[in-house]
Amino acid sequence: MAEISWTLDNLFKQLKGNVPAVFFSFEDFLRHEAPAIFFWEALVSGKGKEVETSCKNSNEDQEKTHVQDACRGVEAFLRKLDDFKKGRKTPLKAGKGKSEKCLNMLGACLLWAGYAVDRKVLGKRPVVISATPEKSGR
Repeated sequence: MAEISWTLDNLFKQLKGNVPAVFFSFEDFLRHEAPAIFFWEALVSGKGKEVETSCKNSNEDQEKTHVQDACRGVEAFLRKLDDFKKGRKTPLKAGKGKSEKCLNMLGACLLWAGYAVDRKVLGKRPVVISATPEKSGR
């Protein structure tokens, strides 16, 4: 959370108040015609950590793992986006979760960084993209 808070704060400063709209819904993001940012969450765990990635990093092993996990998440998102562009049904929807309530930590970071987002964003579930091994026969 510290990294995303810092990143959003610095982005906000660099944009000098010209902050694009922020979306947690892919459908709302697509309907918006002005510049916008679509936020989603990557889930890289279990078998997802075994997914091959095109990302190479020569830093320390632990940092390399974090960078490669980030790449796995981004590459999983790009595959979903490619499926969407090809007209395939793609689950770019918010997850269900185990409870009715959720606390959107990215929404909290956006508010902390000074983005003018509705406080209701704190209760919105983000889209979660899981890095999972490709199924054969696809």
